[in-house]
Amino acid sequence: MKVSDAAGPASDQSNAVFTILTERTVTVTAPNGGESWEGNTSHAITWSSTGDISNVKLEYSTNSGSSWNTITASTSNNGSYNWTVPNSPSSTCLIKISDTTGPAVDQSNAVFNIVTPRTITVTSLNGAENLLANTTYPITWTSTGAISSVMIEYSTNSGSSWNTVTASTSNTGSYNWTIPASGSTSCLVKVSDTSGPAVDQNNAVFTISNVTYCASSGTSQTRGYIARVQVGNLDNSSGSSAYSNFTSLIANLTAGSSTSITLTPSTTNNTEYWKIWIDYNRDGDFADSGENVYSGSGKTTKTGSFTVPTATTKGTGRMRVTMRYNSTPTYCDSFSYGEVEDYTVNIQ
Repeated sequence: MKVSDAAGPASDQSNAVFTILTERTVTVTAPNGGESWEGNTSHAITWSSTGDISNVKLEYSTNSGSSWNTITASTSNNGSYNWTVPNSPSSTCLIKISDTTGPAVDQSNAVFNIVTPRTITVTSLNGAENLLANTTYPITWTSTGAISSVMIEYSTNSGSSWNTVTASTSNTGSYNWTIPASGSTSCLVKVSDTSGPAVDQNNAVFTISNVTYCASSGTSQTRGYIARVQVGNLDNSSGSSAYSNFTSLIANLTAGSSTSITLTPSTTNNTEYWKIWIDYNRDGDFADSGENVYSGSGKTTKTGSFTVPTATTKGTGRMRVTMRYNSTPTYCDSFSYGEVEDYTVNIQ
């Protein structure tokens, strides 16, 4: 540096050289405005710098810079930092980066968004249920964040391999699944976001029972047939038939609770004998203790109730309703007068 008299010979300069260093600057490059980052996910905060800056401090704001929260008080000035975004949804977020030992500082040019993280939680099936093959059961789940559609899969080998139930369905929280004929005690269901990382599966395995039931029917309905069956929420009116497969219709039952019954014959001219069986243990018959849940006879509508045993495994099962003219039926009967109807129960 030299200083001299503008009007005369007086002059002097530095006794030795000094150094002019590159200016210390920091420039935030991401997030720099307009991004949407999910809470609880990892994103790279990036920046560029000039000058001799060894370490930087990182901060974030969720209120346009009115207040700041420390991400890290000091990290190496290498231009990138993997940040686990907090679950603090806001549309007015900023990032600020500053030199820990000097004035260099910068923040996002515009606000960015922290949005609710996408999560999925399977609520049912969720372990220990026993489902009867070829029945319908609702897979249910809850979710957070912007998830428009989900993929649903099932496994019969504890998750070693997966089969698609549906590649994409609306994220409504429920999907009616027709249970496949794939008997197994090691089944799982998995629900995942079709466009993101959110995924969940059962807490424990459930069972699919693939069993065959004996045939039963009435040859003639000239002396009466089943006109209406009411079991809990199930209410089905039907016409004359030797046997009717109504397994697409479901009676929702609760273990340990009482369920009302109303059985209506097509005529009041004859004495009809009624029985209802439920295959509680899904072993393909109605022979086990307690599976004959109702018996009655008479010419008119019959009413009654039964209680599902408290320890009954949750899931779907077969219910058989038989009405036989003038004689007590068994569950594998083929008889002259009357009708047999099969339904599905969903034990909750």
